[in-house]
Amino acid sequence: MPDASARRYWFDAYVRTYLERDLQALASITALPGFRRVMRAAALRLGQVLNQSDLARDVAVAQPTVCRWLNLLAVGARHCVPVNSLHRAPAGR
Repeated sequence: MPDASARRYWFDAYVRTYLERDLQALASITALPGFRRVMRAAALRLGQVLNQSDLARDVAVAQPTVCRWLNLLAVGARHCVPVNSLHRAPAGR
């Protein structure tokens, strides 16, 4: 992507597609704004011990729901193909 604006546009479209199509195919998530808050808050906690109760409180979503959604994110992550792997140059170049 040539600039930050184009990268941001691509990422927003990717997240929107993931939320609106792919993830909803795995589970009936009707509260997309809440799920988006959980996803963002969890991403900000990468590299830390995740306390689901604290996360739930911070995003105003019930802890059992946060637990379920985090499990769905983990399932989705296992099925994703890293974008970089699609454009790798052959070895030795």
